Amino acid sequence: MKLKYFWIFFFVSLALLYSWYQSQKLSTLVKSDETQLILKELPAVELNSLTGESVNLHNYMDINEVELLVVHFWGTWCAPCEAEFPELIKLAIKFKEEKKVKFLFVAVDDEEIKIKKFIKRFEQVYPGIELFLDNTKIHRDKFGTARVPETYFFNKMKKTVKKFAGAMNWQSEYYYKLIDELIY
Repeated sequence: MKLKYFWIFFFVSLALLYSWYQSQKLSTLVKSDETQLILKELPAVELNSLTGESVNLHNYMDINEVELLVVHFWGTWCAPCEAEFPELIKLAIKFKEEKKVKFLFVAVDDEEIKIKKFIKRFEQVYPGIELFLDNTKIHRDKFGTARVPETYFFNKMKKTVKKFAGAMNWQSEYYYKLIDELIY
């Protein structure tokens, strides 16, 4: 009977120890990811808006006196992008009065007609959100984006302050606080 309890205690302890080890390992990865961003600053690239104009991102930040530029790569063909899009729109709407914050939605490997059809579902799209199309692989070649969705936060010095890969829960309080901290 004592041997049975010993083995139960042993395996429970082993499981707890292994869980602790994995959490420490993950914690280290998250911390190192934040400090070792591959893309250090905003690339000086030209993107084509859905209105047909070509926009240089560096000039865009200077002309609009942007303190925080959120560049979000997505696609109408991407299920995780479609799932997170309404939440990201709500986040952008929360900061629509902030002239210092701009949200750029860059559709990759997509078609203008599909983008416009997709956007019609979101009546709340406001002027602070700008739509671009990238069929020239700028997202891959200049930003290093291998898959979408992927989101970058750039400060007024055009330095990368955050990168989010994959679908996020944009309604989490974390993102609201992060944007507040970055603009105030």
